[in-house]
Amino acid sequence: MSARIADITKVLKFLVRPQLKIWVKLEVLEALEELVEGFQIESLLDTIHGDYLFSKKETRELIINYFSDIEILERGNLMGLSDLTRETIQLNLEIFCRFMDLKYDSWKVSKKKKLISPGHSIGSFKEVIISNGVPHEYQLAAKRELVNWYNSDIPSTILFMPTGSGKTRTANELLVDLLRNGPRKCLWLTNRSELLVQSSNSFMKLWEEKGDHLVNVKYFFDDCDDWFAPNRDYSEIVYGGFQKLNSRLHDTQFNFDLVIIDEAHFSLADTYLPLINRMIRSGVKCLGLTATPMSSNDDEFQSIRSFFGTSIDLSRLSNGVYDFNYLQSNRYLAKIEYQHLNIEKVNFRWDSNRLNGTVLDFVKDIAFRKENVIIFAINKTHALLLVSYLKMNDVSAELIVGETDLKDREKYLKLFEDGDLTALVNHEILATGVDVPKLNSIMVLRDFGSENLSIQVVGRALRGTLNGGNLKNTVIFPNLEYTFDITKKY
Repeated sequence: MSARIADITKVLKFLVRPQLKIWVKLEVLEALEELVEGFQIESLLDTIHGDYLFSKKETRELIINYFSDIEILERGNLMGLSDLTRETIQLNLEIFCRFMDLKYDSWKVSKKKKLISPGHSIGSFKEVIISNGVPHEYQLAAKRELVNWYNSDIPSTILFMPTGSGKTRTANELLVDLLRNGPRKCLWLTNRSELLVQSSNSFMKLWEEKGDHLVNVKYFFDDCDDWFAPNRDYSEIVYGGFQKLNSRLHDTQFNFDLVIIDEAHFSLADTYLPLINRMIRSGVKCLGLTATPMSSNDDEFQSIRSFFGTSIDLSRLSNGVYDFNYLQSNRYLAKIEYQHLNIEKVNFRWDSNRLNGTVLDFVKDIAFRKENVIIFAINKTHALLLVSYLKMNDVSAELIVGETDLKDREKYLKLFEDGDLTALVNHEILATGVDVPKLNSIMVLRDFGSENLSIQVVGRALRGTLNGGNLKNTVIFPNLEYTFDITKKY
């Protein structure tokens, strides 16, 4: 028995079952008790929370409420703390562990690192660096169109390239060309923190190879509040979040030249439209990026194109040579193989033993092949149940939901990319934007209710070998009825 499991066993003696909801939904607990033979709540809590189990003051308060003031004083005297109070135990994790006779080293949590702007980025001409390679022919064709647009009088446009074909790389190539022609201020805007971090890292890696002067790279999202400097004598890129920028709508000065809106199909939300319109009216060039296929009879496409005014569609460049079939045939995009769990509709619910047992069997087979899978659970409760169930059956898995800290998300994605994690379980947080190039398969258990979002999800499996992915990837659906064939949308 591990030290943490032994400590959890000690603490559980002071709690009744309804109080366990501070750590886990009781319906998840009940479902796992039915699913797992010899189920132990201690193992579940350790699986879900690890060393964060007692990190919250509210959790410690609930446990300490079991003890009377007299018991606290008596234990305090035995600890050599004659003036020990209830509040002191609740506020101090180390004292809490001593009071409960727990091993503090098993529970002390390192402080979360505060997100800070990357700072200066400059070409490394005196260092040996790994080349990012040259852009693909179709990426160069798209970049030429973007340069022509930027040098025209057209205020805004949107670039469509399928997921996995490198629209971020293409946009970064545009940035490199623009910045090498003189100091410029650029804003990279989207609604996801992890996507902003990934995009900034991709730019800095490319600028390290191709840059010819110093560029200041800043963050304007979450805890970071670094905006453009008034001085226009040097280049800056600010990676900003929609929500934070929108809150500064009335006092933000649009003193920059270009805004790139990643995942631009979300930019038409009513809360964001005034912000983007103000940028365009102030003279800022506006470039949207999206992987959503755009057909002429698609109402959503017409809305997006109407807003941006013009569009650059990769599949229509060079007389249509760079269509979806070209990208797949030339290994820029992966072939997709569809598989099915063959789950009956009556068993398609988050607490179904039939569904979850079949998922476990499929994932174990994936692990045996030394491959990996991203799982889109039916809901957040199901995501929690699945990651717990997988871990308790010796499958390396982690959970990413909205509450997951950004640093933990980055850690789990890195483990996944390095082959040290078989399954990443989520509900929707990995549906759009986040770059996961090394995945082998996707398991889609939820109904996204939107063709746009379904395209984004299944598109996670499209990255081909020449873009750092695979020749073929697998998409797993519950049954034939739920199958969504992305290749028919391009």
